[in-house]
Amino acid sequence: MIALGLQLCDVIINGGTTAAVASALAAARSVGSPADLTAVESAKNPRPGSRPQVCLLEPTDWIGGQLTAAAVSALDFPWHKFQKEMRSFHNLNSVFFDMIKTGAVANVIEGLNPGRCWVSAYCNTPKHFVTEIQKLLDATPNLRVFRNTVVKSVTVSGNRIIKIEAIQRTPRTGNGWTQALSEMWNDWYSQRDSSTFRKNVVTFELQDTYKGAFIEASDTGDVFALTDAKYVQGVELIANDLNSNNDQCGQAFVFPFVQTKSSGVAEIDLPIPPRSAQFYGFGKTTPERLFSYRQISADRSAPQTLQNWNPGNDFPFEYMFISRAETQFQAQDWRGGVSVSALKMAEDHALGWHQFFKKNASFGKELRLDKAAIGNTSNGLAKVPYLRDVRRSVGLGGFFIRNQDIWPQDGFNLGKQFPDSLGVGLYAADVHSNKKCSAPAYLNSRTTDVAPFTLPFLAHTNASFANLLVAGKSMAQTYYVNAATRVQPVEWSSGWGAGVAAAHLWRNRATTLEVGLAFLAEPVAFRNTHESDVAFQQRLAKSKKLLKDIQFEITDTQPLWFCNALGRNNSCVTPSGKFRLFP
Repeated sequence: MIALGLQLCDVIINGGTTAAVASALAAARSVGSPADLTAVESAKNPRPGSRPQVCLLEPTDWIGGQLTAAAVSALDFPWHKFQKEMRSFHNLNSVFFDMIKTGAVANVIEGLNPGRCWVSAYCNTPKHFVTEIQKLLDATPNLRVFRNTVVKSVTVSGNRIIKIEAIQRTPRTGNGWTQALSEMWNDWYSQRDSSTFRKNVVTFELQDTYKGAFIEASDTGDVFALTDAKYVQGVELIANDLNSNNDQCGQAFVFPFVQTKSSGVAEIDLPIPPRSAQFYGFGKTTPERLFSYRQISADRSAPQTLQNWNPGNDFPFEYMFISRAETQFQAQDWRGGVSVSALKMAEDHALGWHQFFKKNASFGKELRLDKAAIGNTSNGLAKVPYLRDVRRSVGLGGFFIRNQDIWPQDGFNLGKQFPDSLGVGLYAADVHSNKKCSAPAYLNSRTTDVAPFTLPFLAHTNASFANLLVAGKSMAQTYYVNAATRVQPVEWSSGWGAGVAAAHLWRNRATTLEVGLAFLAEPVAFRNTHESDVAFQQRLAKSKKLLKDIQFEITDTQPLWFCNALGRNNSCVTPSGKFRLFP
């Protein structure tokens, strides 16, 4: 073990997700946004300003979360309404769209889809996104990425996070993926050198304790679990009641993998228990159509498909997270708060599906696990599983996005348009229930009623800490809402908004409360003792000004729909002209 010492940053992000890389890029690229300029004036003014130094902790060697390490590179867009509108470049973050576009963008609806998959308009290989994200990183010199790095402990003082201590591992040979994830997991969090890795202890602190921000955007929620941060886990047994959570009942998770059709040396059958066609959902569609479902390459000599099939390799038989009580105990020697046995079972389940498919498809003898396409893991499965739900924040003042906030509001075909929005999204409330527990009946109601929704700043905060933001699946939201926000475009939108917000906190020496105060349901509850009316109104005005500055900068890269949601219908302009999702 080697101590690398102190890493000083202005924004520190605990990552491993699509939201995390978006947060890091947005924070590092932020140059400030004077809200008194019009959109036209802003285009003429480069708005030079100081840029924060951003540090991103990435637990794998492939940054990007769903897009890369978790191998969900066939992107999920709404299938229940507004399909074309919501995958149009007009309504996607421009940086995100640049990674998936093809051809002239002026009229693009269909995107980069070399395998012509039918689950999405945008299906590509995980390696494609590894390459595209690396290009973005190379163009962002004030962003440092610490790969193969996991959080071990968090130090707090009052309502501020002070530092994160992390373990960074260096593979002794190759890329380090010489074992299954379940076999390596505890080693990742150990400070001791092992036969597979050498370890370094890295400490991350803000350059100024009272300036800057931390962002929790991981799948494991380390910052929540290792502090007194308010968070929830699992499903609410009563709709919108965060006090009723069953912390051992959550969504199914999955280890995706890539299959290639090719001749060659036959794979050795694994000692996986035989299952029935009904068990794997084999027969829901033809094997040929199932192969093309997430096909990511049309190479005639070796076509590739990404397997993320329910109930094929989808794993609904265990929950990946340990209980809140076990989490609190494990915090003394943190190991991510996950069930390693559940990881192992999910790995075996995924490999069983591959083996069954090979034996029962007419072309099964040609199928091979394509380890190179997935990043050369030992077992040919994704580096990390795709998690649909994770530990979730409770925002300032107890805020969270409620179930009804993503349904049509008052006769309009829009979800709630929060005035403090940082991002946008649309997807059905798609719950993959865990068979080990009973899900409440309300989860099955109005699942496709979801309308275009916005992602408020308050959902990106935590009630316990003044310098902590959250992003992606970690947002303050119900389990039901999470089922609609867990997809890649929404994660990116949330992450981008949180990153811009973090840069503004740093630039203005502000806290999350100073930004969110005016948007709380009862801001007067946060009025200081003996604070005058004038002083309190000034704080409210400052809150609105800070949020307006953040939103102003977000409109540079966010969808025009976001611009419309802010009421700027006359200034929502792209090179293709004015655009509105809803005329």
